[in-house]
Amino acid sequence: MVKTLKSIIATLGNDSGLDITNQNFSNDILFQKNLSDTILEQVNLSNCDFEEVDLLGSKFFDCNFENCTFDNTIFHKCEFLTCTFQNCELLECEVTKSDFYTNIFTNCQFKKVDLSWSYFGNCEFTKTKFDEIHLEATILSDLKTKNTTFFDLRFDKTFPMKFCKSKECIEINDYSSFEKLLRDMK
Repeated sequence: MVKTLKSIIATLGNDSGLDITNQNFSNDILFQKNLSDTILEQVNLSNCDFEEVDLLGSKFFDCNFENCTFDNTIFHKCEFLTCTFQNCELLECEVTKSDFYTNIFTNCQFKKVDLSWSYFGNCEFTKTKFDEIHLEATILSDLKTKNTTFFDLRFDKTFPMKFCKSKECIEINDYSSFEKLLRDMK
């Protein structure tokens, strides 16, 4: 029998607090699940759909996400370390107070996503689209972008986004400052 993420959850009888290492999952659909405090390490997920899934406080280490869709998913206070996202969509997700370290996003789409109070350190975005994104107090450090587009970004003057490069940080509180930053990066 092929293990699916859904079958592992059903077997344990408890959605939250999963600890999964060195597994491959594909073609899984998770709907309205509470997977808070889950730890995934060296897990490969392909062609998986997460809809209305709560991943509060979960940790992802060396994971690969390919052709995955996260719709109305909560990533509040999550941690992602050296993960790869390829051809993934994050739609209407709450990705607040989350930390991303050395992650690679290729051909992904973020639409109507709240990234407030999150940290992105040494991440790479290639051919990725950002549309209707909240960036209140978000920190981008040593960010790398290539063929990435940004539309309708929402900034906050009280809690501006911070962009850091080589330990030097600047505050961004409007779209024109962000555009200038992108031009200067090229």
